[in-house]
Amino acid sequence: MEAQGRWSDARRLERGQMKTMLAELHRKFGGDCESEECFPSNPLRINNQNYIEFNDDTDENRSGKNDWCHCGNCVPMPTNIESICCHEIQNAEPYMLDFSCVTQHQFFHTFCERSETVHIVLRTVDQNLHPPPSKEMKRKLRKTAYRSFTAWIHGYLGAGNRRPIPACVVNKVRFAFPDDDHEYMGFKPSNDYAAEFMALE
Repeated sequence: MEAQGRWSDARRLERGQMKTMLAELHRKFGGDCESEECFPSNPLRINNQNYIEFNDDTDENRSGKNDWCHCGNCVPMPTNIESICCHEIQNAEPYMLDFSCVTQHQFFHTFCERSETVHIVLRTVDQNLHPPPSKEMKRKLRKTAYRSFTAWIHGYLGAGNRRPIPACVVNKVRFAFPDDDHEYMGFKPSNDYAAEFMALE
């Protein structure tokens, strides 16, 4: 009974502190209506200053073919956004001085294709306590390889700022970590992701 009384006192104190804090916030930020919602409209991802919108409405239709490829390693992709060669990625140019394709660089092989390295990076950044099933594991390995490539080529991008992966890189990563059913997600701009995935970025 005594413990329950202490718990009730603590709850009352907590409620009092919450009311004081809300009153201070209303005073500080001009909210004069106590019934006013905290978020009258859901925050949108597009308000992120680092977010870039991808324009897929180009005159050239690249999807389903690879005659736009300059490195010789690109494969046909289902959308224009994904139909991009490493030679069209300005940040990749310094790494291709001695190569015809960015996938020939030793860094790409080590951090995006080499199974042992990609596994270690995945275990470092992943929050799973146990290895996932085989299909899910390969998907996570591909995603880890893509993130390693993006971090290497583009550096710090910030949340919501996605860049398409060149088709040659996608081809090599999928070959290194293939899906048994040949089911691949493809590129998705950040606003195409379900909210629960955005929360985990």
